[in-house]
Amino acid sequence: MGKQIAEMVSKCTVCLEHRKENTKEPMIPFKVPTIPWEVVATDLFSLDNSDYLLIVDYLSRYFEVVKLPDTKSSTVITYTKSIFSRHGIPAEVVSDNGPQYSSREFQAVAENWKFKYTT
Repeated sequence: MGKQIAEMVSKCTVCLEHRKENTKEPMIPFKVPTIPWEVVATDLFSLDNSDYLLIVDYLSRYFEVVKLPDTKSSTVITYTKSIFSRHGIPAEVVSDNGPQYSSREFQAVAENWKFKYTT
């Protein structure tokens, strides 16, 4: 019966006119860094009722994950600074526009530490 329905729908002109097309999002090109830790991406995620900070190097795909006690901007900044102190300050930090990253506090860190923040 399912085969018959699929066949009928595939021949129905009204159905074909109004079917939804699966559109693919265009790829957003980015310049590949030339040195490690030049550009990093960062995000927060939750797993098993715990929150984590993820920072990934665009060139090597090396990543660090740290468990956070909370997701306040100040906490994210503290843990981000800790990771940057081990690997250096990147030229650019890319993230979504989450409230921790769009906060004035994070913007001030970007300005003081002289890295470009991109969403």
